[in-house]
Amino acid sequence: MTLAIGVLVAALNATTMVLVRSQVLHDDPATARAVIIGVPLIVSAATFAVAKVAFARRPVRWQQAAVATVVLAGLTLSAGPVSEHFYPDPMTRYARELSGPGECLHVSPYASEEGFPRSSRITVDDPGPGQMTITPVDEKAPPLRLDHAVRGGTRPLTPADDGSASILTSYGC
Repeated sequence: MTLAIGVLVAALNATTMVLVRSQVLHDDPATARAVIIGVPLIVSAATFAVAKVAFARRPVRWQQAAVATVVLAGLTLSAGPVSEHFYPDPMTRYARELSGPGECLHVSPYASEEGFPRSSRITVDDPGPGQMTITPVDEKAPPLRLDHAVRGGTRPLTPADDGSASILTSYGC
């Protein structure tokens, strides 16, 4: 029973952390509530059922409980980095999708701020919510505006206007 309660707490923490980073609480609160309640209950009920069968003949020793606690703590603590990988911030998404090493804008005036030397200035939510603007240091190049630049967004970054679409096609994106 104690193991099932520990799994319930760990699953509740991990599920809540992933959902908060994925922005599903803002996009669809009803689904978020159902997942926050349902997933930990299902995981803990399954753990309780397996533990009841597995430990019916042999009781749990304190060493086994300690190992289970360490494993559950590790799983809970790993939920943050895992959710950050799947639901990154707009700057990380821009580097992954368009301007990182091997991407179409990597050797352009629109390269990521992470590169050296710095070739552009990136602002998020400057023209409007959910948009990002990449302004090259070279003033001859026009700014690039992208839509869907929200934290935790899963939709690909797309051009916000015709000028940005032509910039992306000129670099083969």
